Amino acid sequence: MKDTLDALFDELDAQMRKRRADKDAIYSVHGKYNHIRKFANNYPQEANAKTILNAYIASETDVMKKQGTQKVRGTINTKRICTAKRLLDIYEGGPVCWRRNQPRKLSPYYDSVLQQAMKTLNYRYRSAFEYETAGRVFFTWLQKINVNDIKKITPELIWEYINLKAESSTKTAKNLMARLKTLFSELVEREIVDPSCLRAFTLPIKNVSKLLPPANPMVLRDILKHIDRNTSIGKRDYAIILIAIVTGLRSVDIRKLKYSAFDWDHGEIRLTQSKTGQLLRLPLTQDIAEAVKDYWDNGRPESDDTETVFLSSLRPYGPLVVFPQGLLGNKCVKLGYNLNEVTFHGIRRLRGVSLVSSGSPLPIVMTTLGHMTPTTTEKYLSFDRKSMRNCALSLRLTYAHKRESECR
Repeated sequence: MKDTLDALFDELDAQMRKRRADKDAIYSVHGKYNHIRKFANNYPQEANAKTILNAYIASETDVMKKQGTQKVRGTINTKRICTAKRLLDIYEGGPVCWRRNQPRKLSPYYDSVLQQAMKTLNYRYRSAFEYETAGRVFFTWLQKINVNDIKKITPELIWEYINLKAESSTKTAKNLMARLKTLFSELVEREIVDPSCLRAFTLPIKNVSKLLPPANPMVLRDILKHIDRNTSIGKRDYAIILIAIVTGLRSVDIRKLKYSAFDWDHGEIRLTQSKTGQLLRLPLTQDIAEAVKDYWDNGRPESDDTETVFLSSLRPYGPLVVFPQGLLGNKCVKLGYNLNEVTFHGIRRLRGVSLVSSGSPLPIVMTTLGHMTPTTTEKYLSFDRKSMRNCALSLRLTYAHKRESECR
């Protein structure tokens, strides 16, 4: 049974690489498959792979129903279900369905316009479906605002749509803008739209900086309290979350942490940051040292990788292939918390806010968090509500000053 699942996943991995999927997408699918393998351990060896995959899909669907009002689309459960369905596609001998969502309904007019452009784009690009999706979303929006003739599209209308998307995500808006530019270039070549429409894609998108709140420290205490540290996975998860809370390290750096990064004699953690490439030195506290040593000596499985600290809990026990956010999200769901209430970046923001609140100078906060510019660190100042209250003048002082001025 497990050999069959492994063979199915190897085929899925090969097809993803053939489609030129990026490294993060492949890492993510590896993590979803590891979860499926854990689920398969509850079944006997002679169990049918199709039965296991169908049971797994039903189990993850039940989990989503229990979450109730939480956002369903895009959660880790939906991605796990999608991976299981793709494995079923391979098992049944059919083509892999890469897009499970139903395509947006377009009027016959807009659908014919889009298909004319896709005749060329399908030939030129491997990921042509991304351009088709962007076109469907845009044309659906045009239908909603009663623009039913492509000749009525203006640069201002395109720019209005892109700005609308930028309000929720600047990155999404930029990706959408690039795909629509390719699509409209093809429509201009076919003389379907006016060439002036391309002017909309020369304007810069203003970056919108969102001030996301830090993680809730009470939730973090509850998560640490309920981790079973008598198991190998519990020892690993406890050490990972503790390092994130105490040091504020990014999850990617925790995932790649080497044993040689720990200077036990001088009480320091030294590593090169994945994001900036800069050397970072952090204090090695006693609680982190004890947690890491406990996992390394009593919980870490034997592996050919003798350097990486945190390993996967499944054979062949290699480095973690996905970011640790999944393990944190699972613990949030089990304890009844929202998936977005505690994230690794939220823990990082909490570390920054605590440093600012304790009166640490800005250069110290920058060094601890590994920031390259002060503007990145200054975002944490807005969450230091106690210091901001001290900066506000009392109304009594204001009125007293006014009376003194009047007396003079």
